[in-house]
Amino acid sequence: MQRTQIDNFVMYKITATFLIVCSFLWMTACSSTDVVTADLTPAEYVNPFIGASTSVGAAGVYHGLGKTFPGATTPYGMVQVSPNTITGGDNGSGYSDEHKTIEGFAFTQLSGVGWFGELGNFLVMPTTGELQKIAGKEDDSIKGYRSAYNKATEIAKAGYYSVELTDYKIKVESSATPHCGILRFTFPSNKQSRIQIDLARRVGGTSTSQYVKVVDGHTIQGWMKCTPDGGGWGNGEGNADYTVYFYAQFNKSLNNYGFWSADIPDDWTRKRDEVVSITYLTRVSEASVITDEKELGATMPSNSWTHCAAKRTPLPTMTVPHWTPHVQRSPNAAND
Repeated sequence: MQRTQIDNFVMYKITATFLIVCSFLWMTACSSTDVVTADLTPAEYVNPFIGASTSVGAAGVYHGLGKTFPGATTPYGMVQVSPNTITGGDNGSGYSDEHKTIEGFAFTQLSGVGWFGELGNFLVMPTTGELQKIAGKEDDSIKGYRSAYNKATEIAKAGYYSVELTDYKIKVESSATPHCGILRFTFPSNKQSRIQIDLARRVGGTSTSQYVKVVDGHTIQGWMKCTPDGGGWGNGEGNADYTVYFYAQFNKSLNNYGFWSADIPDDWTRKRDEVVSITYLTRVSEASVITDEKELGATMPSNSWTHCAAKRTPLPTMTVPHWTPHVQRSPNAAND
């Protein structure tokens, strides 16, 4: 019997703040109330929470609400760093506002789509305590590493997202450029702190094969192959066939890391609701494999992350130039 291997990567760190920058390439084969003031820039009127729900009950129709994601991206960007609250079901964006837990933060998302969705690749989750190797279920019927989150701390702006994972007391922040995504984790003091990366995870299914390589003390690279056999678009009927290539760098050294994998028999289903998720900057380019940090640095300057300076975190300076020209095309939009 042939088997497909599912690989995952985990890095252990005892640290206060951890930064991951990841660049991706993928190739295909087939809310809050805003107050209008003169001091706001056009980009600051953007509200990514609009439509961020798949609730059938709230919509009153079978296809749910807007199915958008609140995470960080740029207009027409190839990277979307966003929280994912669920893997199975008809949750195309990977996120729904009424869900109470987060299972990780992915670097690729689709917005406003049905037919069970797609992407949601390279799922990253910071955790503490005993190692859990599966995400589990929100209703707690299956234990895992997913965490409840504090809605009051959830912030989404153009190119920026932040939230507190209450189970771990970890603050998560994300931002993006057109080809790169970045995550920053602020951990509490804990002797068992880590970052887990799920290479198998995919909205509505799984990738069917994966590869990861430790390049040096701060870098990993690899790929995830996604085919119709693993579900995804239309639960496999959409014939989505693509490979995501990643090159990820960490600001802390990889001095304690490990891998885990599962052999999946060919006669096991791995689509939609049958899947429980188990268990960075990124650049998208025309090359099939990103081989060094030169490409990564081209669109993600090392000093681009702005620190919190006020009660509400300002937009990262690296993102504003990407949003402003597009928002300025509708100068009266904020007053409509």
